[in-house]
Amino acid sequence: MKHISIERNQQEKNSFEILQETSISQLQELSGNLWTDYNLHDPGVTILEQVNYALWELDYRLNFDLQDYFTSGEVFDPRNSMLYSPEEVFTTIPVTPTDYRLLILSSVEDVSDVKVIVNKESCSYDFVLDTYSNTLDVRKQDIIARVEQLFHANRNLCEILNKVVFSQSIELQLHANVEINMDAYAERLLADIYYQTQVFLSSGLSYMSVDEEMNRGKMIDELYDGPSQRKLIDPLSLTNQDGCFVISDLYSIVNKIEGVRRVSNLFFSDGRRRYVDKLHVPDFYHSYIIKSFGEDLNSICLWRNGQRVPVDVDEVYKLLQNYRYMRVETPNSVAQDKEKCSPLKGVDHGKLYHTPLVDGLPDCYGVNGRAISINKSTASNVDKAEQLKVYLSWFDDVFEDVLDKLNNIHSLLNGEYGISSGWIDLLESMYGENSRLRGVNFHGARKPDARLSFAKYLASYGKERGKAMNLLESSFEKCSGVETYLKLLLGIDEHKFDFFIVEHPLLAYSQSMEIPEEDKFTISVLFFASDELLQDRHFCNCCLFLLRKRIPAHIAVRYIKWFPFSTRNAFKADFDFWKYMLSTQRKLGADVLSTKLLEWLKK
Repeated sequence: MKHISIERNQQEKNSFEILQETSISQLQELSGNLWTDYNLHDPGVTILEQVNYALWELDYRLNFDLQDYFTSGEVFDPRNSMLYSPEEVFTTIPVTPTDYRLLILSSVEDVSDVKVIVNKESCSYDFVLDTYSNTLDVRKQDIIARVEQLFHANRNLCEILNKVVFSQSIELQLHANVEINMDAYAERLLADIYYQTQVFLSSGLSYMSVDEEMNRGKMIDELYDGPSQRKLIDPLSLTNQDGCFVISDLYSIVNKIEGVRRVSNLFFSDGRRRYVDKLHVPDFYHSYIIKSFGEDLNSICLWRNGQRVPVDVDEVYKLLQNYRYMRVETPNSVAQDKEKCSPLKGVDHGKLYHTPLVDGLPDCYGVNGRAISINKSTASNVDKAEQLKVYLSWFDDVFEDVLDKLNNIHSLLNGEYGISSGWIDLLESMYGENSRLRGVNFHGARKPDARLSFAKYLASYGKERGKAMNLLESSFEKCSGVETYLKLLLGIDEHKFDFFIVEHPLLAYSQSMEIPEEDKFTISVLFFASDELLQDRHFCNCCLFLLRKRIPAHIAVRYIKWFPFSTRNAFKADFDFWKYMLSTQRKLGADVLSTKLLEWLKK
């Protein structure tokens, strides 16, 4: 007969118990026969307990959630510690035609598609817009203005906007026989078919939910790859802009609509011929739209159990007019707010204090506030008590130093309380930057907070690497991404150093002239520096190295000029007037101002 034995589960030891056992074991090895009593009443064990308990408590305080340490009050704002949302970190300004499509489609209401035409000869873009059928002419003027603003706010170096126009619409009639489920709502289903068909003939876009896409295995950087979008669009859903539509693809789309059982005899007609296989758009400046919905419902027939299903014309029309807004606002299709992408909520644990180790020792040790009075102690005991106090104070200093850093970490990391250079090093390493610039002599011209100022804009440098100045902004402070980056990286007093980038295509663009071949994707750079900096060849070479490292590879540099800082104001006056002229519609004085800049470049 077998005996059944039940083993008692060993209770998991906490960190304090592990620390106590490990430290006593090590002391036994170190002391040999000098220390033989390791019971709780032994003074050495009691002191060791105090130290280990303080370590245990410190370990607990070092294991709060990361956002707790950055929390001031009950609010966690990552930007205060120079931590940025995924939308700020991973997005870029548009660099491809698809990027511009995503930017405009996600940002401009009433635009159903945009065709991006790249004119390499003139370094310019044309945008051909499609709108929904109920878009008013007055609204179209606002759309053009909005698209122009978006382009210039995200323009790349040496790129120009040529024109923004609307495509010419070609009306088509959709025909199909659709078998629907018994419980299908016929009016909504018919509106869905018309809407999905119009999307198929335009951009084909569908919106993404951040949570749903991440649950499918996508990474955050994949979701935010491309330009910043008000609502995230799935780039794979966008139709090709080759002007060819395969009608069998529309069969698949309609078959997937909820409530549809089967689709047959689906085709388009324009009143003269049928399109049952493929549909070709004549050119970029034309687009197809579904003929306005009216009383004639014979083109799409809904069937249920072999019987024709009647529909309410007014209800279908109303649903169709509002359908795209309903689709955009549903929770499953709207992209999450950028703040919701990292829903970190910090907890403020209050100020963390350290209780001196001597306060936890028995009164008879003579070291705490309740200790025996000196007149009742021997001189030897008093000396020993003072020696123990000094010994334990070394541990107290370590604990208090750590807690002081934890209490002030939110201000240490946002520059309010003596910014930690180690924190800046860590942040810069995350972005592949280094603002230390060892070996460069700034001759006392670098600002004390230069590294902090540089670190505060880390998330923007990669995004705006190729960004140019906004031609619609008359503000004299607006400049390109390269200028912003290098000025912050060097961090030199603005009264001793400055530099400017001149885009050569704009010299001809402002005069409505054809851009010479040698000026396409070409810039020139003018530096203005104090005498000390100007005479330091190592400093000048360092500036040139950093500049060339930052400029996009497809941009050529024609002139690099160095001038005394005393001439900076004269150039800036000409440059600012030139920028102001570019921001106006009439561009008066373009030839004179461009000639003045060319004279500076050729000095």
